Amino acid sequence: SNVRHPPPSMASRSSLAGPRPSLGGLGAASANRQSVSGRASMASKRQSIMGTAEDARRSRGMSLGGRRSSVMPSGGRKVEDPRPIRDKAYMSKSIRKLIVYLSEHGYDRSISSQILTSPTTKDFLSIISFLLASIDPNFKFLGKFEDEIPAVLKLISYPTTVGRSALTAIGNPTSWPQLLAALSWLTDLLKYAEIVAEKEADDSFDNEDGHKMFVDYLTRAYALFLAGEDDTSALEDEVAFVFNSKNTQLRQEMESLRTSNVELDKQLQHLTGGETPLQKAESANRDLRADSAKFEAHIQQLQEHRAKLNDKLQAEEAERAAKASELASVTSEIETHKAVIAKQELTPADVARMHAERSHLEGELAKLRAHKEALSAQQWDQEVAVSKGVDRIHAKVAQANECSARL
Repeated sequence: SNVRHPPPSMASRSSLAGPRPSLGGLGAASANRQSVSGRASMASKRQSIMGTAEDARRSRGMSLGGRRSSVMPSGGRKVEDPRPIRDKAYMSKSIRKLIVYLSEHGYDRSISSQILTSPTTKDFLSIISFLLASIDPNFKFLGKFEDEIPAVLKLISYPTTVGRSALTAIGNPTSWPQLLAALSWLTDLLKYAEIVAEKEADDSFDNEDGHKMFVDYLTRAYALFLAGEDDTSALEDEVAFVFNSKNTQLRQEMESLRTSNVELDKQLQHLTGGETPLQKAESANRDLRADSAKFEAHIQQLQEHRAKLNDKLQAEEAERAAKASELASVTSEIETHKAVIAKQELTPADVARMHAERSHLEGELAKLRAHKEALSAQQWDQEVAVSKGVDRIHAKVAQANECSARL
């Protein structure tokens, strides 16, 4: 942006004489110490538009509320805005910047580029009220906003003027670029104030290596010199105390770093003394791969064995089914015989008689078998004798034939 911003505030900048936490934990020595000359630091007399962090917030209500009734547009020479406020690219950039700021700072209404392209009066008043409330939390419009907004902008040193006519037609393409530029300037102002407050809240010694502190020392010493006071030993003691505290802190940090360095060296030796984690991982990977191959082979064997067991089980199931069928048949036959036996009317005497007859018949059968064997032996002897007689006859016939042939 080409609009000049106010310089950063130095009112909240802490001097060496003011209360500050001790760097070495010995804050009581200088917590309530005042300037040697009894006068406030020169830096405490300087003020900016935004003021100090807390005091300015309390006083902004006065700056925006109490005085705005007397700061009305005077109708002086109109200052031309050097920014390209009607350029589409510049307007788009301003809209994006405004959306980001409102989103990051808790704006509780809907906001988008579409809304900011042609806003309603309600949207504009809500946004500018939110921005002005960031300067003065108690800010409220007391009268017509068309009259108060130009006065407030002039009060906070807005470099150009916003006409009342632009505020009567806010969404008009002719009026909106001028109002959007004002909102963009307010956003830049608030962001700049935040940066200044953050920088002033930071510890000067840590952020700028004591440069700002030394400048403050020179400023105060020069003020004493101009006042005719040549003794700056108190200021020098303060500077020495701060540097000694910082040196103590740095020594402690160095000792802590040495201890950490020793521990890291031990860890490094432990890590580099044996196998590296990669080597251990590779060795473990090889072992796991070998185990995996063994398990896969074993799984293959188990699968083959399971297939054989399944075949054997199927054969056993088929045999069991056949045995079951045979058992059923035998059982049926037994039941049939039992039924037949059950139908027979037999007495114990009949049974005894039948056993006797069976014994007699078995005896007769044995005799007949013996007689049969005897007859078989006799038949064999007779057959042998007949065979021998036939052989003698054949011999006689052959002899007779031979005699006949000789005759």
